[in-house]
Amino acid sequence: IAHRAIDGGYLVPDELERAVNRAVRDVSPIRAIAGVRQVSGSVYKKPFAITGAETGWVAETAVRPETDSPTLAELAFPTMELYAMPAATPALLDDAAVDIDEWIAEEVRDAFAQQEGTAFVTGNGSAKPKGFLDYTKVANGSWTWGSIGFIATGVDGAFPGTSPGDKLIDLVYSVKAGYRANGTFVFNRATQAAIRKM
Repeated sequence: IAHRAIDGGYLVPDELERAVNRAVRDVSPIRAIAGVRQVSGSVYKKPFAITGAETGWVAETAVRPETDSPTLAELAFPTMELYAMPAATPALLDDAAVDIDEWIAEEVRDAFAQQEGTAFVTGNGSAKPKGFLDYTKVANGSWTWGSIGFIATGVDGAFPGTSPGDKLIDLVYSVKAGYRANGTFVFNRATQAAIRKM
């Protein structure tokens, strides 16, 4: 199921690697909404327009002055390495009734899904991804590029007693329309339960 490497480790065959990746995507809620990119270096970089190109109205024969160009920023995502080393006993390896490839894929899938989900949400960026909750959080009215905006409920750790759903509606419509169409709510189970009770 694996090939011995010169330095003493083992290489996983392509088929098993694909099975693990498919399984993680099916199990991990974060992987299901995350984009996956193949990179050849240690950092994935993507230019991002903070402001679009400027335009202006003008009469048919009037002078058309130069307009401002888009303002670009760069998003950089350093790659991190996640590994798993499940142990199998000789008895398990010799058991003809056990599909070792499937067993390893399931063990690794569960470990990867848990680690990825935690890192993508709360990771600090040190030898793991920087989670979205690790970015600077500011009140939505004071939002700046590179920060995460929030709308306060007015109650510490809870929704207000009167019209609690109004804060969720405010949250949805605080996002620009272009992003709202493909937006996804991400919250823990306790918050999900509170919302469903509304």
